Amino acid sequence: MNRLPRIVVKKNGNAAAFKKEKLERSLKAALRHAGLEERVSSNVLRSILAELAKMHTAQITTEDIRSAVIRALNESGFHAAADAYDFAFLRVAKSPLTQVIKRNGAVAEFHPYKIFKSLKKSLRDAGINDPAKAESLT
Repeated sequence: MNRLPRIVVKKNGNAAAFKKEKLERSLKAALRHAGLEERVSSNVLRSILAELAKMHTAQITTEDIRSAVIRALNESGFHAAADAYDFAFLRVAKSPLTQVIKRNGAVAEFHPYKIFKSLKKSLRDAGINDPAKAESLT
């Protein structure tokens, strides 16, 4: 395996050491949230680490990691876990909305992630595969 990146540049521009353990914890949390067994994470983690190592760079961004994790989860058939991981990255300002009224008149809890997911799908259908764009629009 090639060398893993050593530095992660976060969204706010701060840099931190790359920690495989932190990636593994977040991956397991996404699998747990999706109702999947955490033991499947070792194969997915190996796939993610291999992809990151292939980048041949000492420094990566959190968006690089996000993309690699989501791609590995989707390619492994864990779509619900990919959505859960994607949701963990979503940073939406606190909304005063707590409920929505559906077309059928039913009242449901408001979830900003559903708006993000819908925007992401619409952008992807338009040929724009940019989760950060969907996040900024949300």
